[in-house]
Amino acid sequence: FKCDWSSDVCSSDLPVDVGTLPSVLSNIGFIWYLTAPASAMVNVVGGMIIGLPTLVGQQVKLNPNMSYMKATLKSLGEMKTVAAQIMRTGFQLESGARVKDYMLHFPSLTRSSELNAVDQAAYRLFVADGLIDITATYDQSGLASAPTESYTGTRHRIMQALAGLFHNAERFNREVMAMSAFRAAMEKRKGYEDRRKAFAESIAEAKDVTNRSMFDYSSMNKPRHFQHSVARVVLQFKQFPQQMTGFLVQNFLNMVKDTPPAVKREATARFVGTMGMAAIFSGVTGLWGFSTVAEIVNAVINGMDDDRDEPFDFELEFINWAHETFGDNVGTLISRGAGNAVGVDLASRVKLDGMWIPDQRNNQDEVEAWQSFIVSMLGPTVGLTVNVTQAMKLYNEGHTDRAIEMVSPAFVKQPLVAARYAREGVNTLAGDPLVSEVGPFDLFIQSLGLRPADIAERQYYNITKKGQEQAILKERQNLLNLYGLSFMSNDYDGAQKALDKMVKFNSKHPTVGIPVDSINRSVRERMTKSALADHGLYLDKRMRGLLNETYLDNAD
Repeated sequence: FKCDWSSDVCSSDLPVDVGTLPSVLSNIGFIWYLTAPASAMVNVVGGMIIGLPTLVGQQVKLNPNMSYMKATLKSLGEMKTVAAQIMRTGFQLESGARVKDYMLHFPSLTRSSELNAVDQAAYRLFVADGLIDITATYDQSGLASAPTESYTGTRHRIMQALAGLFHNAERFNREVMAMSAFRAAMEKRKGYEDRRKAFAESIAEAKDVTNRSMFDYSSMNKPRHFQHSVARVVLQFKQFPQQMTGFLVQNFLNMVKDTPPAVKREATARFVGTMGMAAIFSGVTGLWGFSTVAEIVNAVINGMDDDRDEPFDFELEFINWAHETFGDNVGTLISRGAGNAVGVDLASRVKLDGMWIPDQRNNQDEVEAWQSFIVSMLGPTVGLTVNVTQAMKLYNEGHTDRAIEMVSPAFVKQPLVAARYAREGVNTLAGDPLVSEVGPFDLFIQSLGLRPADIAERQYYNITKKGQEQAILKERQNLLNLYGLSFMSNDYDGAQKALDKMVKFNSKHPTVGIPVDSINRSVRERMTKSALADHGLYLDKRMRGLLNETYLDNAD
């Protein structure tokens, strides 16, 4: 509480109830985007990417003389032990008087009989303090902000079921981190005579390590600008990027600044380790900041090298270089990561790059790109309304199956996509084959919500190349437009500049060069349309007899 004692008025920084509508919209956003099984699987991989380096940082801080390699192996051993204890508890179905009272229990240390008394006491404290159960899943799905009286309601139980897989995957990560960090802390304090003090300090340290890696998604920790009811909807999936960005920036600064040796070693392990783990699972192109570097390089090379036949694309060139230098398998491992190297597109799901701003299609013009950016920044609910309009367009064009996929929630959409691939292969909207045959394994992972790597790479290549083609054709049309407007307005200097640019364009792109007859034809068409325009309106001469022109007649 903050109080103004001069007026005896106090206010609270505690979050307020955001109301029913934001909660419902959060439910919708979560259901439509994060209920495929792949989301839970990716969650576990993501926990590994940031969790292991954080535990390594704890080890090198606790043991100043320990090497990074030894700390890594020790942390991996702890994580493996805890993970095995969790998985051995298995799944359990709890029966009830009615079908809706049945409950599926996922593997959890809650039911483990392998914990000693100290571990059990620590785990109970972690659960009681919300360290294990206050997850990003509940925050993103709206379950965390639901009022207490609705906990037994039908909608709440449905959301719990839909969020169960994702939530328990994240719960698994948090249990692994908390118990691994606690055991490492207790081992370091095994010489303490005061065991209560050792226990208390280890609990505090384990909670800190877990919150640093898995983040604190409690309402108390939510940034103030995320608290407003509108912000909760718009920024529904932005708390993780906010937390992750803070994690990376803080550790990078502690790594390069003049900080105590223990802090510097810990920060180095966390930052370098996280980047290294990201490189393993998403390749170099998934590293934090890669797209920024790529855009800078693209701008410099495309701005300075006027002799290039096609626009330079750093990411595509890097991927091609990796494949040509190291072969397809190792090249994919370097550029896209381990998952893609074995045929599963993990890179697009776990990469650190593009957390805030998703990738935009390269063949969009400036207006479309800006509109896409605005929509993406307005949150998943607004994005879903765009999906509805796209579905209507697809339906009107005869693509009924794709229209249904476009508006289906993730756990329904992905099996539908896999079924379409099984029927007809992977085709473009025009019916042209992208990948003619899709194997059983690829169909299975697609049904879970993961794209096969070869499909993902082919789609990326096609979009990139189409973007390069459209950039060249757009430049060609702009030059014709510039010359036509300059000629018709008697701007001879402007026309001459346009001609000079055409000469340069023709030398760069001779196969789509602008011959003299094209220039003349473009000017004639413009002049003809201008002469036939009525009150600024030009209609195709084939349509003039079919369209009612009463308004124009009356206006005269």
